[in-house]
Amino acid sequence: MGLSQLTLNVLALTTDDPALRHAAHEIGHTFDRTVLIVLALGSLSTGVWLGLRTKWGLVRYRWVVVKLALTVAMLVFTPVWMGGWIGEAVALTRDPGATADPAYLAVRDELMSGSVSLVLTLLGITVISVVRPWGRTGAGR
Repeated sequence: MGLSQLTLNVLALTTDDPALRHAAHEIGHTFDRTVLIVLALGSLSTGVWLGLRTKWGLVRYRWVVVKLALTVAMLVFTPVWMGGWIGEAVALTRDPGATADPAYLAVRDELMSGSVSLVLTLLGITVISVVRPWGRTGAGR
């Protein structure tokens, strides 16, 4: 879903059609407030469940702790900051002539950097899951 948000933000950034720009932000807002929150909570709950039920544990290995912290950070960042920026973008693009407005340009840049950050964080979490780069914590010894 992070890639879908990034794709919608790139579409809004590159299109010259004000209606399409507004629609892209509307869809992103709908994703952010519904689908992404459900999927993120599902990811967190399955991760915690697996951590409690497998040999890896929740706090036995540093890489599991880092993944958990990144997931929780994304759970906070996505609806609070990204959701606010998307809501602003939706409001600012209702008027077709407002796309040159400095407020919209600032929000658009925040959305792009936030989307890229989310995708990179998800990629980092995946790499950490595969590589398992750090050893045990003090609690895991």
